[in-house]
Amino acid sequence: MIRIKQAFESVVADNTAWLYRYVRQRVRNPTIAEDLTQEIWIKAFRAYPSYTESGQLRGWLLRIAKNTINSYYSASKQPTVLSLDAENEEADSLYAYLQVSESPEEEVIQKELVGEVMDVIHRLPDRQRDVLTMRFLQDMTLEQIASAIHIPVGTVKSTTHYAIKHVQKQFGIVKQRKGEMVMLCQDVYKDIFKDALGVLADEQRESLTAHLKACDSCRKIWKALKIVIAQMVYPLEDETMHFLISFPDLKLAFCGSRYDMENYEELNQMLDQTDRILPDGEEYLQFSFGFNKCSLLGLFDNKGEDYEYRLTEVGTTHLKAHMTRIPYVYPQLWHYNVFQNTSPERFITRSKEAPNLYYGHLGNSFGSPVKSSLYQAIPAEAENVRIKRGNGVIDADTYQFAYVDRYVDAEEGIVLDYSYLLNS
Repeated sequence: MIRIKQAFESVVADNTAWLYRYVRQRVRNPTIAEDLTQEIWIKAFRAYPSYTESGQLRGWLLRIAKNTINSYYSASKQPTVLSLDAENEEADSLYAYLQVSESPEEEVIQKELVGEVMDVIHRLPDRQRDVLTMRFLQDMTLEQIASAIHIPVGTVKSTTHYAIKHVQKQFGIVKQRKGEMVMLCQDVYKDIFKDALGVLADEQRESLTAHLKACDSCRKIWKALKIVIAQMVYPLEDETMHFLISFPDLKLAFCGSRYDMENYEELNQMLDQTDRILPDGEEYLQFSFGFNKCSLLGLFDNKGEDYEYRLTEVGTTHLKAHMTRIPYVYPQLWHYNVFQNTSPERFITRSKEAPNLYYGHLGNSFGSPVKSSLYQAIPAEAENVRIKRGNGVIDADTYQFAYVDRYVDAEEGIVLDYSYLLNS
């Protein structure tokens, strides 16, 4: 124990400066940034006995920091300040991430964000894409842009305005109130899921309600989730269950897995002796799961209590989340998680022959016998939905959902294939 404490003291001494700098960049109040940094170190201390040395200590600390900052914004009334073209010290511009970072780990995060921004910009209409590129990436003035593409300065301004609105919408950025204050939707997706499941804590409800009033996109997700979850058919208590609810337009997914824990009392007694920390090397306590590389936004249990975890890479396409601290082991233990896919794959494609015809696809394999369900959101106004492989369609008010729901064995995957018409 003394050896671990000494090692951790060295970790704190070597990493406090850059960690505080990272938090300070995202939380404008220095006092709050100091408090959050202390909270990060407390969480890191609790999880440190289960940390496996792999040369990725800073990446491990960054994940704890990101989760702590997200929890702060979810629990407080303070909105995340983020814009595409920040002009004051209280705003954080997306394009600031094009600057050189101060650590390799921060550089990775910045490159991911820049890649996402550029992916959205490249899908804009030609004129909007050209104007944004020249305005923000080539640092051209409005007059220079007008001259370059032969349009009036006023048209450059209006084109820039609509292009920014489009990019903001794709990133889930909405105005919280009059002025420049905005909130990232990804900071409330976890609370939306908890509320739809009926496990959101009362102290989180006020900030979620305020966001739903301001954000039409999140309000539609929230309504649809409630309807879909209410219609789910659960298997027997001793059977494993898995479901995934996908919103492909947002690359967003809500997922749940239920496991039968026959020895839950014994596990709870053991965890009580370690402050609920999973002992390193105790494989039968290492709850984990794999998924495509993505941004994990939340991971919690039956009662909405957040798990603490670390991520490891599996090959070149998957990540695995290892639980490091578990609030409680229930007889039927749920792992709920929310994530946004960052890979370029598309789950809905448009027909080249018929522009108003779309094809949807979703698949999954669990690796053990399970009752599995996949739900994929399609526009509420979609018509003539045809299921090729699956069970049917659910009308969830703000969305429709094509879905498949059945039992599969360990070697069998589950697949949803369908098509629909959308007149845009």
